Amino acid sequence: MPLPFLVWAAVAATAGLGAVGHSVARDDQKEAERIAQRAKDTYESAKKSLETCMENMNQSLLSLGRSKKNVYDTSMTKFIRNYERIQNIPNKNFPGMDELRNFRITPEDMIQLRRMSSIYEGSLAAGAGAGAAAGLMALAANGSLTTVGGALMAGNIGTALTGIGSLAASPLAVVAAPVMFFTALSASFKADENKEKARLMLAEANEKAEKMKTNETLCRAIGERARMFENLLVRLDCMFFPCAEKLEDLVFRKTGYDFSRKIQGYELNDSEANLCFATASLAKAVMSVLNTPILTKDGTNVNPEADSTIRKLNNGFPALEDSFISVY
Repeated sequence: MPLPFLVWAAVAATAGLGAVGHSVARDDQKEAERIAQRAKDTYESAKKSLETCMENMNQSLLSLGRSKKNVYDTSMTKFIRNYERIQNIPNKNFPGMDELRNFRITPEDMIQLRRMSSIYEGSLAAGAGAGAAAGLMALAANGSLTTVGGALMAGNIGTALTGIGSLAASPLAVVAAPVMFFTALSASFKADENKEKARLMLAEANEKAEKMKTNETLCRAIGERARMFENLLVRLDCMFFPCAEKLEDLVFRKTGYDFSRKIQGYELNDSEANLCFATASLAKAVMSVLNTPILTKDGTNVNPEADSTIRKLNNGFPALEDSFISVY
């Protein structure tokens, strides 16, 4: 009789071990699912944050591009058209002249401005329509119109966006979901394999999240520089535009409709010569905002020159304001 008892005892023990095994497997499966969900949440949160940051950056660049276009269309066009008709402006000791030594416009600056103006007139016009926003963003990010303009005039938006395009590609490159996310956890009892798979998913999600955070930091920095440049440009143009209009009135008073006539410096009184000096100083300051690229040439980082230009303009702003006030 003892033998059947031992057999049943062994069967019962085996059944008990099986139940425990299934329980452990279920617990492991649940843990695997929790880890996998954590991986997905980590990835999706970082992705959403990066996409929001990129959208804000793009809007800031687009806004700066529009502001640059407006200045080119109005103030800068007036300035170039009229200032080049004045020859040999007297070099007198006008208010703030020493403080504004870094904002004195040179003949080389005028050549560059005319060249920029010529490129601009054809470039953004050629990039109108579907590519208009892209062209404005390129103008904001790349600064100089030389490369952007040539590419847009050739109808090549992609080339025009070399800087901003590689920037966009960099954050987007890490947005693609990890391959592991497309592999469902196995429904079999190999729960330990599922746990390992889930851990790999979490490691990959964390790695991609870190990359996205790095790119988010870059996007924030670029958006911040774009807003700082636009703020400076708007403040400068509040002085530059009325000075450019006043300069246009001065030229018209002295030349009328004789557009070929040049004004000689000796024809200007002190007030008129001061107007020329103040307007040219503002033009040089505006030119530095228009020309300074926010991005490095490869489009993957903030250009150190952008911060240098911002500091220079902020330091020189009081003298520019004093020079403007002296005109009115």
